[in-house]
Amino acid sequence: MDEANDTVNVSSIYTGTPRDIPVYPKKHRFKFHTATLVQSLMSSGDNLGGSFIFLYAISRGSVGVLQGLITAIRELGSALFQPIWGNLSDKFGRRPFLVLGFLVQALFWGVFIPLSVTPLQILLVLLFQTLLGTMVIPSFNGWLGDFTERTTRGRIIGKVGMISSWMALFALLLVSIIMQIQDPNRLYVSTYSLAFIVGAGFYVLAAIVSLFLPERERKSPQSVFTDSLMSSSGQSIQSKYFIRFKIKFDSYIAGFNPEFKRLVIVEGIFKLGWAIAWPLFPYATLDATNGWIEIAVLQITIGISLGISQMIGGTISDKIGRKRVIIWSRLSLIFPPLLAGLAMQYQNIWFLIFSNLLVGLTLGAGTIGLNAMILDIAPEGREGKYFSNFLMLQGLISFSASFIMGLILNLFDSTAPNFYGIIAWLLISVSFLRFLLWFVYFFLPDL
Repeated sequence: MDEANDTVNVSSIYTGTPRDIPVYPKKHRFKFHTATLVQSLMSSGDNLGGSFIFLYAISRGSVGVLQGLITAIRELGSALFQPIWGNLSDKFGRRPFLVLGFLVQALFWGVFIPLSVTPLQILLVLLFQTLLGTMVIPSFNGWLGDFTERTTRGRIIGKVGMISSWMALFALLLVSIIMQIQDPNRLYVSTYSLAFIVGAGFYVLAAIVSLFLPERERKSPQSVFTDSLMSSSGQSIQSKYFIRFKIKFDSYIAGFNPEFKRLVIVEGIFKLGWAIAWPLFPYATLDATNGWIEIAVLQITIGISLGISQMIGGTISDKIGRKRVIIWSRLSLIFPPLLAGLAMQYQNIWFLIFSNLLVGLTLGAGTIGLNAMILDIAPEGREGKYFSNFLMLQGLISFSASFIMGLILNLFDSTAPNFYGIIAWLLISVSFLRFLLWFVYFFLPDL
């Protein structure tokens, strides 16, 4: 299960004035292929790490609150620094932050995570990794906004997303086969390190290829904060700083248009029910699978269907609108916790395979529609800021929801014979919560 990866970072290229040229001349196809290769290498590295990191944590003894924190910390780390990286990439360009971010990811996946042998060490490494390595996400999505235009954005995003997803799945399958040969019965925790180290290699290659990406001429974005702070010479120090903070905060909020604020609220409400199940899915995967190949099969199932969904969903979102695509794609997210609970109850991997197939065929389209909606809403030159702040707020919500589930898990004895049965019933309960929260999507802005 991997529904947590709900941000697609892909790109397309054309020259001339951004948002004005709907076709890509043949002479610029090399740049388009370069961007596709960067996204493919990034997806491969992320897929290898993301597919095994939570299972690795459980194998190292992570339970309860620690498991909730490890699941949520990537979201929190991303949330804290996304606005900073987004604003910096808007001002100084995308390429420097892409190269540096990929190298940071390679260092953490290839060195620090394999050396982490306790849940607390894994937690700390993931925290620093997400604080520094997440500069890639707003930089790449901001770069996407630089070189796409609204009428064809969804279709182009979907095409590149499909290519990168399939390359990432091929890499995962190849590494999983090697892991299965080395450790067919999943006896050695150290086997996970192979996936992490190979993933680090993909990040290094992504950093090298990123050097060939084009840069749009930067415009100086307007400051988020107002420079006209009122004089407060006759006020106390506490009052002066309170007024200054309030003015800055109000200016920050005013820096986003109403459509963006509504999108953040709607997605945030559903995110509570979405993210609260994330600490539970690794238990379902370990309980219902045997061997490394079966874990890879689950990822391949969702990856192939996700690629198809991105390809079709991008075109559909361009034609029928982002809102409809998002609404119906999020409907499918009601069922994965239910199917995961049934997989644990009946010890049957086919429930998880069907769940991943269902989610993949719809989630990709919804993610493409969501990313395209953010870029449609964002003013020109502020794409990085809008994306980073959206991810920040959603990350904070995801962290809170996952942490809450960690506290719930801490109420139960992880060594008890019925512990996995309790997790199964918690998963089933989350499905009903998601169903109730799904209706909020009808309040998305109409664009």
